[in-house]
Amino acid sequence: VEEEVDEEETERGVEDEEEGDGEEDEVAEEHPQDDEECADDAEDGGHDSCEMPIVEVITPPDKPKKVLEVGCGDVALGVDLAADLVKMQEDTDIGAELLVDEISCIDYSDIVVKTLIEKQKKEHNGSSSTLQASFHSLDARSLHYTPNTFDLVLEKGTLDAMLSDKNEGKQNCIQIVKEMARVTNIGGSILIVSHLNANESKGMKWLEDVVFSGLKAEFRERREAIKKQQTQFYSWSIHIHGGEGQLIKDEDDEEVMSYGPAVYIIKKKSVPADRAHELFSSKKKDAKNVESENGDETELTLPPVKVEFLTYD
Repeated sequence: VEEEVDEEETERGVEDEEEGDGEEDEVAEEHPQDDEECADDAEDGGHDSCEMPIVEVITPPDKPKKVLEVGCGDVALGVDLAADLVKMQEDTDIGAELLVDEISCIDYSDIVVKTLIEKQKKEHNGSSSTLQASFHSLDARSLHYTPNTFDLVLEKGTLDAMLSDKNEGKQNCIQIVKEMARVTNIGGSILIVSHLNANESKGMKWLEDVVFSGLKAEFRERREAIKKQQTQFYSWSIHIHGGEGQLIKDEDDEEVMSYGPAVYIIKKKSVPADRAHELFSSKKKDAKNVESENGDETELTLPPVKVEFLTYD
């Protein structure tokens, strides 16, 4: 009797499993296209509809940022930046002026500046946006702004153009970099776009002769204040976004590596006071050195500038 009961329970168990498998198959067949659609989306490189979308959260800074564009020309980057911020405001309901409250575009040419002002008046007539670029005729070699004023300083092509002057071009570029470094706020950055790519020897020479020399000139200008500890301490780092380059044939039909324009992001970083003496001082080398507090003869030097090359696939 016990054997018959066991056989009946086993048969019922097998039947239940078969029925259960059938139900699962029916459920799976109700939406067979879902998996196929997800796979198709992934293959096409689009957003996978089977995953939750990624939402970028924009958090306004504690204090709005200030932007300066040097040598804006008649096509100012600051104008596009203001337009992008206003568009973001419409899409996110976050006030553009909570992120950036000043965009100043300067150029040496009075005619260029007047043209930009007139063009902006026509295009923004009746606009409700209060964030607009302002335009000023100024010499980038001698800015009237106080130190540490702008959180971002933009420069696109001005230094390249200045180098066409074989006599004074290099020195003018050094002076412009010095002034950009001076007015950049601690924690802020200088962004330079140049056809001179430091991945090539010519570009590296430009980086050393112009950019490094400009940073050193700014340091020498405030050296006395550093000695008296009457200024904030900061150092510099440079990120070079220059691509991986491509092989081309030169005039002699030889294959050489060629690089396009590079973007240099030069960051101004705060240095704690307790580390300042170590970073800014070196042992005496000549009669121009100064005497430190502990009696050792040292000289104040620009701290090493960290340079990092970045590439993207």
